[in-house]
Amino acid sequence: MRRRRVLIVDDSLTICAMIETLLTKQRDMEVVGVIERPEEAMAAVSRLEPDVLTLDLAMPGLDGLSLLATLMRRRPMPVVILSSAIVQDAEIAKQAIALGASACFDKSRLIANADRFVSIVRTARCGKVKVAAA
Repeated sequence: MRRRRVLIVDDSLTICAMIETLLTKQRDMEVVGVIERPEEAMAAVSRLEPDVLTLDLAMPGLDGLSLLATLMRRRPMPVVILSSAIVQDAEIAKQAIALGASACFDKSRLIANADRFVSIVRTARCGKVKVAAA
């Protein structure tokens, strides 16, 4: 069985480490990279060829929605939004889904709902929409 290749894009080292730990424990997943600067994400997608991307929306520089829009134009792929911004502003989640995100997940619930997050990443597909705040 081919493992699902995941690229993490988040400016928080703590969150990156948490996501990487959760996903590398899964036999069917492989974290192929961790990108802290959203400006570097497109080059990493081309270089690493992930199957799924986890993406924070609120980052310095290029914001997550702009990155998502660019990604979906250039290389459509499953993207799981992992951000506290979706709780603070539900409109952002709607925008992310409209741009092509596969799912949105509340970053603040990552530890409490780790199994659900892993399941969402595992089953993420282009065009499938889920909003998972809990």
